[in-house]
Amino acid sequence: AKEPYSHWIKERVKKIGLPFLFVSAPQPCPSEPTPISIEEGNELKATIKRLEKEKEDLQQQLHQTTHECNKFEFHIEEKKKQLAKSMKRTEEEKAK
Repeated sequence: AKEPYSHWIKERVKKIGLPFLFVSAPQPCPSEPTPISIEEGNELKATIKRLEKEKEDLQQQLHQTTHECNKFEFHIEEKKKQLAKSMKRTEEEKAK
């Protein structure tokens, strides 16, 4: 989808005569796969599994911590409402 648009832009630039410098992005050379031993491959697979487990544990911990934080914020708001009601009652009693 990008190539037809780039071609269209280049043609418009030529037609209108805009000072437009088109620099194409250099294409990275595909690197050859590096051969590794079976042991290295197994170690990498074990590392991937360990990191995936660690990621899962950290995500679960984040979820639990976020839940606790939300509970605390809810309790704080409830306490603020209770305090406001108490202060209002106190002010009403003083006014009597």
